[in-house]
Formats: sequence, C-alpha cells, structure tokens
Amino acid sequence: MWPYIRGPHYFNSDLSIYKTFRFKEKHQIELRLEAFNFLNHPLKMFNVNGSYSDLSLLFAAPVAGTANSNSLTTGFPLYATGYRVGLVSIKYKF
Repeated sequence: MWPYIRGPHYFNSDLSIYKTFRFKEKHQIELRLEAFNFLNHPLKMFNVNGSYSDLSLLFAAPVAGTANSNSLTTGFPLYATGYRVGLVSIKYKF
C-alpha cells in the first residue's frame, strides 16, 4: 500500500477582461485579453521530451578527491514542463 504522495499544487484558473468601444451609432470594437492557468508555473523535471528516464536515478561512481564533474547540472533540473496561455482578440461588430 502506497503512502500519501504529495505532488505540486495545480489550479485550473482562467482570467478574462474586455472593453467595448462604440462609434458611429451601430459599430463596436471589442478588445479582449484572456489568460489560462495564470496561477500556475512550469514544473521542473529531469527528463527530456517526456522520456521518463528520471524514474530510476543512477549516479556515476565518483573518483576519490573530486567534485561534481558534470558541468551541465549541479543537482537542479534542467527542464520545465507546463505553460501559461494568453489570448488577445479584437472583434468588430457592425
């Protein structure tokens, strides 16, 4: 039986704002700005392109008296997954 494994928080939240400008009696222009998942941030990961190679963590045998020889990482993930989406739209009504 697995114990409770806490993952990163995820909020499914959207935000939208719009303004309508009127001119020449019947004409309208609507400017709309939308943001999807705006509260979330990219999650750090070790794997590349979803290969899930980080499921088994393997360490190279260190040579006595040396420090980390990997110049790419110092114990921190190189990649991030997830994103925020923004949308800008203009609508002309006549």
